[in-house]
Order: sequence, then C-alpha cells, then structure tokens
Amino acid sequence: RARTGNDKEMYTVTYNQNFRDARVSVYLNYSHHTYWDREDQTNYNMMLSHYFNLGSLRNLSVSLTGYRYEYDKSADKGVYLSLSLPWGDNSTISYNGNYGSGADSSQASLYHRIDDASHYTLSAGTSENHTSLDGYYSHDGTLAKVDLSANYHEGQYTSAGVSLQGGVTLTAHGGALHRTQNMGGTRLLIDADGVANVPVEGNGSAVYTNMFGKAVVADVNDYYRNQAYIDLNKLPENAEATQSVVQATLTEGAIGYRKFAVISGEKAMVVLRLQDGSHPPFGAEVKNDNQQQVGLVDDEGNVYLAGVKPGEHMTVFWEGESHCDISLPDPLPNDLFNGLLLPCQQKGGSAPVITHDIQPVIQEQTQQVTPMEPPMSVSSNQ
Repeated sequence: RARTGNDKEMYTVTYNQNFRDARVSVYLNYSHHTYWDREDQTNYNMMLSHYFNLGSLRNLSVSLTGYRYEYDKSADKGVYLSLSLPWGDNSTISYNGNYGSGADSSQASLYHRIDDASHYTLSAGTSENHTSLDGYYSHDGTLAKVDLSANYHEGQYTSAGVSLQGGVTLTAHGGALHRTQNMGGTRLLIDADGVANVPVEGNGSAVYTNMFGKAVVADVNDYYRNQAYIDLNKLPENAEATQSVVQATLTEGAIGYRKFAVISGEKAMVVLRLQDGSHPPFGAEVKNDNQQQVGLVDDEGNVYLAGVKPGEHMTVFWEGESHCDISLPDPLPNDLFNGLLLPCQQKGGSAPVITHDIQPVIQEQTQQVTPMEPPMSVSSNQ
C-alpha cells in the first residue's frame, strides 16, 4: 500500500559566487521534490547582480532574477528586475519590475535622507493596470519616533497614518521624555550638568538634553559595552564639554546613569591680580563652584575663561591648594575679550567690589620735583 501525505525525496543544489574584480555576483538555487501521492515538483531561482559606475554616477546596481515555482499542477514563473541609482549624497532612485505568468507590476521610488534623524520615501507604480502612490516619512526625535504614511491604490483604498513611539524615564537622578525602540528596553540616562540642548549620540541619531540637562539614549545593547558621546560640532554656542565620552555595560531592561562634564556660559579673556599687585603663578587652575576647571593662568596672569556668568564666584588653585577667589561683575561688560581685570581676593580677606571700570589694584604715582635755583654768591672787594 502506497504511503500518502508524506515527502519521498528532495534534491537541492545551491551555487553562490562573487566575482570581485568584475563586481558581479551569481546565485543559483535548484530543487527537485518527489512525493508518494502526487506529482514531482521542480523549482529554480537564478539571480545575477552587477555593481558599476556610469560617467559621474557611482555605485549603480542592477539585479536580474529568473524564477519558476511549481505547486499543485500549476507553475509561477517570471523575471524580476531591480535597478538602484544613487543621486547626490543623500538620495537614491530605484526601480523594481516583476514580469511573468502572473500579473505584471512595476514601481519607481525616491529615497531621500534629510539628516541623520529624518528620511522619506516616495513611490509610484502599477499592478494589474491599477495605479498606486505611496509616501512615507520617518523622524527619530528626542522625545519620540514619528512615522507618517499616505497610500493610494486605485480601485482599492486610500489611507493615511501617524505613529508616535516614545516613553518617559524617571529615576532618582532625574528623568526625561524620549523615543523608544522596545518598551521597557535597556536605556541610559544622561546628565549634562544641567545644560540644555546638548547633543548626545549612542548607536543612533542624536538626542538633545532637556531644560534640566537630562536626556535618555534608548538605542543601547544588552550585555555590551555601549558608548555615548557629545557631538562637539553641534554644542550650543555658550557650552563647552570637558568630558565628552562615557561608557556603560547594562543588563537587559536596566536603566544606566552617566554624567558629562559640561560648562555653560560666556567666554572671556581676563587678567588676574593679587592684592600686592602680583599675579597667580603660571599654570594655576581656575575652577567654578562645581569644581570644574574653567581656565588656566598664562603669562602675566592672563586667563581664557569658559563658563562665565554674571556674579559668579571662582577659585584659583596652585600647588594643590586654593589660594584666592575672584568674582565676576553683574552685569557682564559687553566686550569680554578686552582683558577684563579681576582682583583675586586671597583667603581670609574681604571680597573686593567689581565694576566695569575697575582700575588696577596698585597704581604707581610719581611727582616731578623741580630743583631750586642755587643761592646767589656774595663777594666783597677790599
């Protein structure tokens, strides 16, 4: 008695070869399937791909596929053509066509990357003599991932959709709204020392810190050393990062916390003077109230200061100890690069009053002395 409903034999041959010098790839798959209770089936799939340059156009690709599939005494066979054409630095034009025993179809598409976080795709095509139009836009924002879509298929349907994917993370260190990849997934809370609009990147596009200086990087991997860094080219004008890279290895679903050293405020060229008219030694450090180094003393007490804010107090260190304090004027002068003179009040003394028209601590005064005329000589003649 013949067995029914079971496979009998199957033979498969696969060939795949990449000819690097010719920039050609060849793929072949052939299979023959026999059954106990029905006719044999023979399927094959052959693909030829070629990458090439054409004039000023680079990295074009064309792929041609021929196929034949049998099932229940019927066969589906045809040819599939795919062409990809890079256009400029951020765009790609593509064409896909399927021609065979079934309904022919074709589609032309334009893909454009707006920036690291945004892109869109526009497509137009025909299938069974019906026109179709499709549009898609995606943006990986700081607060959410936003997807927009619109579709028109002649004689079938018209649709539009909006998708927002995001979440909120709250911890003892603070929190932020953020985009998500997987709900409850691993993520890293970033602290930029309270500085807003600092761009931080992980494995995806940048996120920006909120008004409290916090951001969440959601595109991190489990059990893997992840790196997050500040994009120094996109820092706000009045911000400076003294530590711009952090690393974290997190377990599945964990929330990590890392802090960057970021200084915010104006930049200024100042001159420091001690009470005796001298200046702090070369290489002395200037630190703010957060113990962040904001400047180094150069020759003659000159310092390029970062993170300058009206009325802020700073401390000057040398030989491992704090020696004197400076106070910035409030409001700040309009010209901060004209060598603003700042007295450095040594520890234990009273803080000086700072004004825009501050004068040097010590002024040498001289007085011109005019010698007296010599006395008249007296002589007598005998």
